[in-house]
Amino acid sequence: MAITYIIGRAGTGKSQYVMSQIKERLQEKQGHPLILIVPEQFTLQAERDLIEKQQLKGIMGVEVLSFTRLAFRVFNEVGGLTKTPINEIGKNMIIRKILEECREDLSVYKNPSKQEGFVKKLNEMICEFKQQNIAPIELLQGINEVDEDSIMRMKLEDIALIYGKFNSYLENRYIDNEDNLNLFIESIEKASFLENAEIWIDGFHLFTPQSLKIVEKLLLKVKDVYITFTMTLDGKGSDKELFRISEKTYLQIKRIAEELKLQEIIINLDRDKIAGINKSKEICHIEEELFRYPYKQFTEEVKNLKVFTGTNPYAEIEHVAAEILQLVRERGYRFKDIAVVSADFEGYSGMIKRTFEEYGIPYFMDEKRSIMNNPIVELILTAIETILNNYQYKDIFRLVKTGFTDLTKEEGEILENYVLQYGIRGKRWMEDFHIGEETEKLEELNRIRNKLITPLNKFHKKIARSKNPKEITKGLFGFLLDMQIEEKLDLWIEALKTNDRFDYANENTQIWNIVMEIFDQIYEILEDNKTSIKEYYRILESGFSACEIGVIPSTIDQVLVGTIDRSRSHDIKALLVVAANDGILPSTYSDEGILLDHERKTLGELGLPLEVSGETKLLQENFSIYSAFSKPAEYLWISFPLADGEGKAKRPSILIDRIKKLFPKLQLKGDLLRNEDTQLHLIATPLSTFKYLTENLRLYMDGKPIHLLWWDVYHWYYHHPQWQEKKNLMIEGLFYENQVKYIHKGTIRNLYDLPMKTSVSRLESFVNCPFSHFVTYGLRPKERKEYQIKGPDVGMFFHYSMEAFASKTKERDMNWMEMEKKECHEIIHEVMQQLSIDFQHGVMLSTHRYKYLINRLTQISKKALWTLIEHIKSGEFLPFDHEVAFGRDEKIPAIVIELEDGEEIILEGRIDRVDIMMTEEDTYLKVIDYKSGNKKFSLSDVYYGFQLQLIVYLEAMMALQDKVKKTRNHPAGVFYFKIDDPMVKTADKAVDKIESEINKQLKMKGLVLKDLKIVKGMDKHIEKHSEIIPVALNKDESIGKKSSVATEEEFQDIIKHVRSLIKEIGKEILKGNVKIEPCKKGKQVSCQYCSYQSICQFDNVFDDNKYKIIKELKPEEVLEKIKEGKEGDGNEGMD
Repeated sequence: MAITYIIGRAGTGKSQYVMSQIKERLQEKQGHPLILIVPEQFTLQAERDLIEKQQLKGIMGVEVLSFTRLAFRVFNEVGGLTKTPINEIGKNMIIRKILEECREDLSVYKNPSKQEGFVKKLNEMICEFKQQNIAPIELLQGINEVDEDSIMRMKLEDIALIYGKFNSYLENRYIDNEDNLNLFIESIEKASFLENAEIWIDGFHLFTPQSLKIVEKLLLKVKDVYITFTMTLDGKGSDKELFRISEKTYLQIKRIAEELKLQEIIINLDRDKIAGINKSKEICHIEEELFRYPYKQFTEEVKNLKVFTGTNPYAEIEHVAAEILQLVRERGYRFKDIAVVSADFEGYSGMIKRTFEEYGIPYFMDEKRSIMNNPIVELILTAIETILNNYQYKDIFRLVKTGFTDLTKEEGEILENYVLQYGIRGKRWMEDFHIGEETEKLEELNRIRNKLITPLNKFHKKIARSKNPKEITKGLFGFLLDMQIEEKLDLWIEALKTNDRFDYANENTQIWNIVMEIFDQIYEILEDNKTSIKEYYRILESGFSACEIGVIPSTIDQVLVGTIDRSRSHDIKALLVVAANDGILPSTYSDEGILLDHERKTLGELGLPLEVSGETKLLQENFSIYSAFSKPAEYLWISFPLADGEGKAKRPSILIDRIKKLFPKLQLKGDLLRNEDTQLHLIATPLSTFKYLTENLRLYMDGKPIHLLWWDVYHWYYHHPQWQEKKNLMIEGLFYENQVKYIHKGTIRNLYDLPMKTSVSRLESFVNCPFSHFVTYGLRPKERKEYQIKGPDVGMFFHYSMEAFASKTKERDMNWMEMEKKECHEIIHEVMQQLSIDFQHGVMLSTHRYKYLINRLTQISKKALWTLIEHIKSGEFLPFDHEVAFGRDEKIPAIVIELEDGEEIILEGRIDRVDIMMTEEDTYLKVIDYKSGNKKFSLSDVYYGFQLQLIVYLEAMMALQDKVKKTRNHPAGVFYFKIDDPMVKTADKAVDKIESEINKQLKMKGLVLKDLKIVKGMDKHIEKHSEIIPVALNKDESIGKKSSVATEEEFQDIIKHVRSLIKEIGKEILKGNVKIEPCKKGKQVSCQYCSYQSICQFDNVFDDNKYKIIKELKPEEVLEKIKEGKEGDGNEGMD
């Protein structure tokens, strides 16, 4: 028996030497077993390399195994597996169950144990203890040496408790991988097939104590063992630290061999070079000097190394794709000769997939994929969540959107719209839908509902009666059978294959078996103890989260895309390293796990040795970088972005500076400067180049210079018929204008009913932006209705409450002038209670949040109503009516405005409240509009057409004639009243003072007739400043300058001006004005609350996309302009 150490630096051909030895043994046909042991993830590639590189017809005489697979071979022969094996999934589920049961006994980990990922970390910690042969009892003994009140002691006590319970759970029944290896160690000597065997161990750099024990047992059993080590025997090497992990492993093996008194043979491939290994000078120099101090510089011209800097990660990957195609075309590489690696695989994988598909590059993502986002797993977990959360919208439609229910996509959308609109949840799913739709539509909706709910309800009834995990699992399996999930999955896999989605098809081919395996694990390992559905869900979820799928490449000729530490999988000619940024390569992030490095060191001092993870990871990462950079035979590309996707600056890795020092003649390439070489590099495939052509032609259109090569590219597309449609679309896009100022009059007649009946708010909408008006009232798109309260709904709710209050008082013949506060509050409370039931199908009672909102709105309404009543009691104006309608077929006629072409604009509307004060000969009219927002009256806005409402309402009321008393109508004022219950800041605690401050906040905003009689008719208590209307009096009772007032003549002029504005607006609407022209008043822009920005695509970059700038006018300026008859200036926005 002998052990042979095959030693050499990276790239010296250690694996090749091993395989050539195996080939020699096969050719000798000695008949004894030949076994190659490699890490689990490299077994497939090792078999492929053995056949291809050694030109073997097959490998019947040699087995390629991992330590785990070797254990299975031993057990198959000698037996001994009397316990049920559990995998990582099962272990995670057991740990989750233990955590649920003993959470109250934990100190440090009581709350963290609920967090996602904690179970996985705890599992890794327990595995490490087992690999280091540390039992729970030894851990408890070590704890006694730790300070009693320290965090470390509490952590270790928690871990020891869980670890002990975990081992107790497994005892005499189950066996995990670590215990399996211990049993394997005991069984090796009984395995007859290992007699006289030769074993090669390749690809390992670090052995756990368990693995070392396995090697020791193999050394005693087999004929010869050969082990490879990536290291150097040159004790004076200045980069010796790089090989510290390998050297430590080598010394451990050597110590075992010496204790066993075995013959030791060293094959030093650094000295005894293998013929046929040819690497480029640049790669050899990197291998020798990358981590060497002092270092030698490469003085020749650099041909096989490129360092590239991209403006951002997207540009970086675009150039990587272009480089791959250039290597294939110019150097004759196959795609399988190229690998792309990144230390930020998660951040780059999505970009790489999209870009490589666009460039037509076949690729294989060398990654373990989580199954948590798989639709089958989503279906299973969501089916349980629906019962836990009582059939909530999000759970039901997560289930529907997996695509594995019996609903079609269209049926799912119909059902979702209805459920969103009417807030279906809970027990309402069990009843036929009956609100809001026609009978025929309801029948269709109920048919869809039954298709979805029947199997779900059956499943929920079954598991609701279940008392333990086995029964729940049976119910879940029955649900999957009822839903015919396996059959649907098979059909989906076939569809994926038809669409050439082979990697995704391979992933989903495994999913059914994985789900069944998890069910089996639950059935086997979870006892018959009573388990709630919630506990079961957490256990099942932890099982799914522990599971990752490995996918085999669907074809051989593919670019390998992986992480730095998985780049050792096969021989390559070119390696492209991306994301070589500071903090990423090498990484500064350290996930230390359950125990921190200093805690691990403390345990080591107590005789419980654990690897110091931070130190080990640093050594492993440097070794991985060294191995990766030395891997390619010919060419190395290293790239990094200058900024992330959001434009935040990123620094290059320290390795870039190191490479520049090693290769002083190396010229950094980048896309920051748009030189011809950089742009020529991006001309790779027709599909990928087309966007760059578009980009450059856009620059040309904007008057910027472009390289002549893009005209050659354009001519290529021009002369290829298959690109004509896309080329024409591109040209159309280059000359695209979003502006259409007027549309055809015939189209207008089809869009708008004539004569045009309109509301005031519609006219104001046109003034704000003609295009927004066109979309709202012409195209009339509808937002999806949802069962929720939005801002406008609150305003509507207040209006309904005011109207209902007025109706109640009218029914009960109650005079507002005589009403008491208590009566007011009782009526509004009654109104609000009824409204909460009736408003939008009871949405106000659907959640606790909305129930609280009802209380708040009731409080606001009480304050607002009582304030209004106090206003009336403080003056001589009496309510004429509430919700006063004017229009065709109403008591108050519509306002009809005739245009020059004979068309008519018919203005209709509803006024919130009108108050009147009558004398023998005159009637004075006061118009009030309720607002829930902060809208303020502005004469400037009236002048420009942004606030037409109050003036139009006043004009409508002025047309009202009293048939009994032939009085003349006069304007008294127009007002906005804010419905609110304001909070005020005051140091004064007197109730009267506080009430006074609140009343100031609730003062009406508007315009009052400049007449002291009218002012006192609205507020008979006015002294200096009114708390009701925007008026102040001087000492001589003349009206102050800061008052918002106008004479009757000015009121009439304003009404005429507004009428003229409406005529102009109506003319523009009917002319077909749909111009994208939002208004801008100071910082206020019409687009701010517009829903159609994605439709109009307004952008100041376009020449004809400009704001209509509105100059704010003072009230006196407005009145002066109107008086002087400068309507042309006033209507300039309509021109």
